[in-house]
Amino acid sequence: MDIATVLLTYNRSYHTGEVINALSQNTVLPKTLYIFQDGLRKEEHRAEWEKVNRLIREADFCPTTLYVSDTNKGVANSVISGVGHALSRHDAVIVIEDDCVPAVNFMRFMEQCLEKYREDERVWCVGGFNDPIEVERDIYDVYGCGRTSSWGWGTWKDRWRRFSFDNDILKRLKRDEKKSGALATWGNDCEQMLLSNVAGKGDIWDVYWSLLMLEAGGICVLPYESLVRNIGLDGTGTHCGASDKFRVNVSNDKKEKFLLPDSIGIRRETERAYVDLYGSYTAINTEGAEKENVIIYGMGKFFRQHEKELNERYYVKAFIDRRETGWYAGKKFIEVNEIGKYEYEKVIIMVLNVNECFRIIQELTRVGIGAEKIMLGQALFGIYGEVFDTISVLPDGMLSLELDGAMVKVGTKDEFDDVYEVFGNQRYNYHINNGKRDVILDVGARTKASSFYFRGRENVEKVYEYEPDVEEVGAVIDKYHFHYNVVLVMGLGERAWEMMKRLSRDAMLDKAALVMLKGRHEKMEDMREILKKSGFSWQITRDGDMDFVYAYR
Repeated sequence: MDIATVLLTYNRSYHTGEVINALSQNTVLPKTLYIFQDGLRKEEHRAEWEKVNRLIREADFCPTTLYVSDTNKGVANSVISGVGHALSRHDAVIVIEDDCVPAVNFMRFMEQCLEKYREDERVWCVGGFNDPIEVERDIYDVYGCGRTSSWGWGTWKDRWRRFSFDNDILKRLKRDEKKSGALATWGNDCEQMLLSNVAGKGDIWDVYWSLLMLEAGGICVLPYESLVRNIGLDGTGTHCGASDKFRVNVSNDKKEKFLLPDSIGIRRETERAYVDLYGSYTAINTEGAEKENVIIYGMGKFFRQHEKELNERYYVKAFIDRRETGWYAGKKFIEVNEIGKYEYEKVIIMVLNVNECFRIIQELTRVGIGAEKIMLGQALFGIYGEVFDTISVLPDGMLSLELDGAMVKVGTKDEFDDVYEVFGNQRYNYHINNGKRDVILDVGARTKASSFYFRGRENVEKVYEYEPDVEEVGAVIDKYHFHYNVVLVMGLGERAWEMMKRLSRDAMLDKAALVMLKGRHEKMEDMREILKKSGFSWQITRDGDMDFVYAYR
């Protein structure tokens, strides 16, 4: 078979030199080598561009033809035009970019694979780079992969004719149950790259090549031991920043003949091995008695972050997301009123916004979903699940937040945030080391979260919850201050300001051991003057638009 080799370069002289040197030392040299140098894009690239130009003009270890572009085509168009040029004259092509250093047996491997699978149209391409994964090896030197490789690769003329910049391919894949599963198995990263390219923020071609192969159910043949080392992950490349993510061990063994199966497919073990790099755990999950069946409501960032853990515990039957239609990972996007068609144990709301969670709970209960079947993903993952023992949906649509045997009901985001502020951020944590026990006056508590918190403290004797009634508060301070530490907790509203003035005037504030104020108040300076007059020192912390004042003696 007539196989050409294409080397694509621009302005990285060190990288290009390493590739040319390694190529010249291969056990099999290219029969025909085409070297393409893209045209200068920026004047500040000129010095390196000219160094590369000298290097490629001196390459003489095999029959070589040099093409230097008058204009800058960019990465994608350089690849497309270079590969297209070679395949207009030859049966197959081996493609190397200027940062892909081939091992000594790379050319022999590529030629043998291209010869072996030339008639197998399921095989779209051959790659020389093996991703940093652990694929269980069989007796052969290669395995089938569901996505293409672009770091030292090859293909045939008839396969390459299928290439196009097809921006509608994602829509087609997502509309098909089986193909959506293939997309989520092998190309979960491709969607964002393609969308970025469509928006003019990228310069890619290989995502289209991979997606077209996915749609056709094609196969890329890869070696178990990598025969390419990418040296471009040093921040010098157009698309790749500095990274060790794809560092692999490269085989430099000299082998006369690679053991290649007559028929090659994709094994389930290979899909599982690739999922950490590119895939979706939903796509490879299997239904079983040990897992509950669930429907997932919400497919945003929160779901993506916890998809692996979710699929380790549950089997996803379907998805609900108002922004999505079609399929994801072989699972259908459904409407809320379609839930009854599925056998499931739970609907898990994978949404971070608490207001939206309350809205979804109401939506689900309206169609007859019982509260016992609704679960918040935040009860399983993230900061809220770390703080509360349980977060449960109640029949009235409110949430039950439980911690250390105490239960607080909340029905709004503000109430939810208030409870988290108390327990999660430990906002009311304090220390008074004088041997006395504490009496807490919690004035104007909204959710009783702070009262639950104070009751859980070992040194607290009693907790009072009050609406702002200055006479009653003053009487309690007067009653307990001698034998106990009186801790006054209030919001920073107008009524708190009036109470502070009265307590100060009546000399009741002087009898408190600690004052904690939360909120924002325009008379903050006046508030501090009152505290100073009563013998307090204080500190103020600010969190967003909220002030927290801790006044102590």
